[in-house]
Amino acid sequence: MQAAVHRHHFEHHVGKFAQFQQMHELRPGYGYVKLRMREDGRAEGRFVDSVVSFMPSRESSSPEIGPMMRAAIAGRAATTGRATRVAAEVLDDPAFLWAAQLALPGTIRLRYSATREVAGRWFLHPDGSWAVVESDVAGGGRLYEGGTRPLGSNLEAVMASWLSNGRPGLRRYGLTVTPQANVVWLDDPGGHSWTL
Repeated sequence: MQAAVHRHHFEHHVGKFAQFQQMHELRPGYGYVKLRMREDGRAEGRFVDSVVSFMPSRESSSPEIGPMMRAAIAGRAATTGRATRVAAEVLDDPAFLWAAQLALPGTIRLRYSATREVAGRWFLHPDGSWAVVESDVAGGGRLYEGGTRPLGSNLEAVMASWLSNGRPGLRRYGLTVTPQANVVWLDDPGGHSWTL
């Protein structure tokens, strides 16, 4: 049996793709993940390479961005930052954003620029952590971060891993759904994985 499962806007958070108890209700079709029910009871398949955009589900609630952004802007003004090799074009690549969201669930990405000369890509987490990568017209990048964990350094690590894996697109990812967990994997179920 082939099934399609899709849920949640990927830039806000990667939530549970499928409740295992509902797997028997799925019908054959196409979607963002094509799952096949296996004889051992698990569902497994690959993501469909397409532009991923979902309407947030009604049962999910997004944190209020305003207070998080105000705190991050104040933190940004109080720090000098450092040079970074994270390029703005990488931060705008949907395939990278997918990888970042798997590694940093719950992180929200925004574009906000205080001036025309500096473009900012902001990453906010409800735990108070934040990072902004600013790039100027000359192409230089500067990383600022604050909060309870080094979100900017974590982004750099995700970028390094994503680049070393050949900039994988959605087609190289798959999903395994069992009663215990939903696991996204890269290339094969035994490869690098993230439990949702």
